Amino acid sequence: ALKCLSSFAMFAVRSLRQAARLQNAGAVVSCTSRRAMATHTGTVKFYRRQKAYGFIQVDGGSDGADNAVPSEVFVHRNSIIAKDDAHGNVFYPFLRTGERVTFEFEPVSEGEGRPVAKNVTLEDGGIVPTVRPGYASAYRKGVTKRFGERVLEILDSGEKSDEELLQLIHLYHKEGSEEIAIAEELERNNNPNYGKEKPKHKEAESEHMY
Repeated sequence: ALKCLSSFAMFAVRSLRQAARLQNAGAVVSCTSRRAMATHTGTVKFYRRQKAYGFIQVDGGSDGADNAVPSEVFVHRNSIIAKDDAHGNVFYPFLRTGERVTFEFEPVSEGEGRPVAKNVTLEDGGIVPTVRPGYASAYRKGVTKRFGERVLEILDSGEKSDEELLQLIHLYHKEGSEEIAIAEELERNNNPNYGKEKPKHKEAESEHMY
């Protein structure tokens, strides 16, 4: 059990360290080949980070039969332009409800559903940040939740002695503390106001995928 838990923790730590390396990477991954598509702006209607998709309301768009610009387009995380590291590993950013973005899309025939946004950036053309305000706080909550679930699972199983349970608790604390420290450093390096203000978006407090 200890070996399995340690392997999980190492995976989480490696993921965080990879994210940190990507902050300094200069390469950008375009989510699609650059074709002749018109550039549009719009507002993120909603985005489900855990499911990695959402919708964008298109400026000036409508669903009329004669209007080539739809009212909404579908957006997947692969549609968001992201940074990669020297090894080609990508750390995907995410969008927030109400955020202004620039994007492209290919028209679809009637009955084929919503067009899919491509090459999504911030409205000014900037790359969507991979680390948002509130990242460390949300990560801490995720680690705390995982810690509690692990301990309860062991208690319910009744397979560990009090001494073994105490050893596992110490192990979980050590692993979680290291993960949280890396997350805090990552946000501190990318948010000059870290620790000075509370997150302004509810999404910042949602569970982060790691």
